[in-house]
Amino acid sequence: MFSMQVKDQTITTELLFCIQPASGRGSSVLRLPGGRQLPGGADGGERREEPEHSCQVSSKTLLQRTLKFLVYHVDKQKHHHLLGRVIFPLKNETLTDDSKVVVWRDLEKENLETPSEHGDIQFSLSYNDYLGRLTVVVLRARGLKLQDESRAVSVYVKVSLMNHNKLVRSKKTAAVLGSPNPEYNESFSFKANQTELDTASLSLSVLQNTEQKSHVLGRVVVGPYMYSRGKELEHWNEMISKPKELVKQWHALCYST
Repeated sequence: MFSMQVKDQTITTELLFCIQPASGRGSSVLRLPGGRQLPGGADGGERREEPEHSCQVSSKTLLQRTLKFLVYHVDKQKHHHLLGRVIFPLKNETLTDDSKVVVWRDLEKENLETPSEHGDIQFSLSYNDYLGRLTVVVLRARGLKLQDESRAVSVYVKVSLMNHNKLVRSKKTAAVLGSPNPEYNESFSFKANQTELDTASLSLSVLQNTEQKSHVLGRVVVGPYMYSRGKELEHWNEMISKPKELVKQWHALCYST
């Protein structure tokens, strides 16, 4: 559990509780942005501490920012072992000046795989056969090869539903400023009858905005055998075999000129 407060263009985060299963293997620490650490108890149980961390952020870019907490286990040899993380985008929050928001979140496992050549994107797929609704949840991307390293650039994801390779509808995420590892957590729904799934496909393109124009950083297509192979085909088939469930996977981005 953590809290956050915005005041005078400063956001302050405060850890309230960190609960993990008792392991008897030592202590844990919470590593905050900027390198501060919070020692945990030797029993690995519930901790109640109140470390604060503040950083300057302009009101114009606040909702494009993301909080990230990493929780580590420290063994007797002082080696750090990552237990999990919490990613919390601010874009969906109502943060008024001097108000405090308290949040509970479960730890997620950190993906330590090496990014692909052009980066990767993680998203979930779900199909509701009763409503004829295809849902895409764009979660995050990693290892993007930005064409401009300045923080002024922004990155967004365009999701397009295709049928017989013809565009049906496109939607896009909010832009995230200056990060090769942006977090989105945005959900999009498309109307798609079950009879159309054999000829439909989804294209997810990661684009970078600069002052001049948009550049495609990479793209992935998921769909039936007509359009996809490998992990992309597997993801589509698993979505169909598990109606109403969210099926999450990482995919390597491809780049074509």
